[in-house]
Amino acid sequence: MTTEQSEDINELAAALAKVQAGMRPAAKDAKNPHLKTMYADLTSIVTALQPALGNNGLAILQTTESDSVGTIYLATTLAHSSGQWLRGRLRVEVQPAKGLNIAQSLGLALTYCRRYSIAAMVMVCTEDDDGNGAGSPPEAPRGTTQQAMQEAFEALAGLPKPPPEKEQPKAATP
Repeated sequence: MTTEQSEDINELAAALAKVQAGMRPAAKDAKNPHLKTMYADLTSIVTALQPALGNNGLAILQTTESDSVGTIYLATTLAHSSGQWLRGRLRVEVQPAKGLNIAQSLGLALTYCRRYSIAAMVMVCTEDDDGNGAGSPPEAPRGTTQQAMQEAFEALAGLPKPPPEKEQPKAATP
């Protein structure tokens, strides 16, 4: 996947940090009959995101593109009300499926890519298979705090970092 962004993304990054701080996992509400597993379909991913994105001035746009040799790409853009944006571009691999025409196979491939592109762009997690995480936001990895996540977004966006706290002198050991 290739990515591009507007010159600045400080406002977008701050809004995305707010979205991620309160985001709920997407429900695994669809079944893959071949693998006999549950997964979060595109509707579940979008449903988990839309209120938080809209409340923070963010929107997701997805378009298809093709190059001179006919390769198809999915462009996923995270846009902020300030005009700042972040875009990922993913090549869509289309494999003819048994019993489907090429347009139907393309539709399946695009839906799959749309789902994964959105989830990757915004860091959507899916609930645990046993449903333990369905009622609360996903926990940050060990040693990660919301402040650390905010600082990471600010660093990526080119915002100035606050001055480091002064370290207390260590007590001498006998």
